[in-house]
Amino acid sequence: MPSRPYAYAESFSPNGGPPYESVQRAIRDQRFKLIWRDGAVEELFDLSLDPFEAINLLDAPLDPAAEAALGTLSEAMEALHNDAIFRDGFESGGTDTWSAVIGPPSGGNR
Repeated sequence: MPSRPYAYAESFSPNGGPPYESVQRAIRDQRFKLIWRDGAVEELFDLSLDPFEAINLLDAPLDPAAEAALGTLSEAMEALHNDAIFRDGFESGGTDTWSAVIGPPSGGNR
């Protein structure tokens, strides 16, 4: 099985069907993690330098690597969300959780 460049997760609450009061999405590659809450890009972390996610890179001008990661991860997250891939079940705390580890959004096996 080929390696996949992204890990993706979605979380919805409250439990049950829509409408949801809160929707959170996250995607990461080997270095960067992007988090969206309720449709807004809110956090970008460089996990190689900040594994505990203490410094939100979006609070300052981005270096070229972070800028490229923001674009790539944003595109991938949109494509994954629109594809609505796998349903994992429920996460503790009463939240529906969807997650998948997938390949690039431009094609390939899923």
